[in-house]
Amino acid sequence: MLAGSLIRLFLVDENPNGLKTVEISNMTIFTTMFPRTKLKNFLDREEAERPGCYILLGNNIDNPEETVAYIRESESVKNRLRSHADGKTKKISGMKLLYLHLKTIT
Repeated sequence: MLAGSLIRLFLVDENPNGLKTVEISNMTIFTTMFPRTKLKNFLDREEAERPGCYILLGNNIDNPEETVAYIRESESVKNRLRSHADGKTKKISGMKLLYLHLKTIT
């Protein structure tokens, strides 16, 4: 029998389409999800300063029916996401971001 897990979803700006944080109990992974329009809000948060993995999801500009996932890791996620916001990721439209980092366990 599989054991259950508690998933805690927090709507940072009280908007289900806005900035969200997700934690799974008994795991060291912390996730933040948000649309590209909320990138500035994320960059102002403490977790943006941490290293981690990120996934950019959206539609391929050359083929809008195709979903594209751009997966990377960085020691400076804040700087990398800022460079994407500056238009250096031109093949993805309607981009949503998913950012993962390890929680510090005390």
